[in-house]
Amino acid sequence: MLYLPNAFDGAAQRRASHRDQDSFYLGLSQRDGDWEPSMLRGISRSEVAHLEESGRGLIYSPPFTTAGE
Repeated sequence: MLYLPNAFDGAAQRRASHRDQDSFYLGLSQRDGDWEPSMLRGISRSEVAHLEESGRGLIYSPPFTTAGE
């Protein structure tokens, strides 16, 4: 689960819902040796695919390297 709170607004009179807090849940299950999304709350399958592609991009071509490499 990922939880990203928004900035607190002291003037707001209502309680924030989970949508206002930018949270989502992604449950995974293993099938045929691969992990697949099985339960999604607050995120779409296309957003999961985008996160997966972005992560792969960072693994295979990191934006920076440490000194001495």
